Amino acid sequence: MTNSKSSPRFLNPPMLPQPFGYSHVVEAYGGRTIYISGQVALDAAGNLVGFADLHA
Repeated sequence: MTNSKSSPRFLNPPMLPQPFGYSHVVEAYGGRTIYISGQVALDAAGNLVGFADLHA
């Protein structure tokens, strides 16, 4: 069992661009919830995928 009072973990996977002012992933206390930020759906050519389509 994980200690619920442990500090959150801030993760930045090496295959993603280096973030400035935020972390790509934060694992919340207890390790059961994660928050993801700075993610944009791009295809291999760098084009935005699914603009204005919440299901994309």
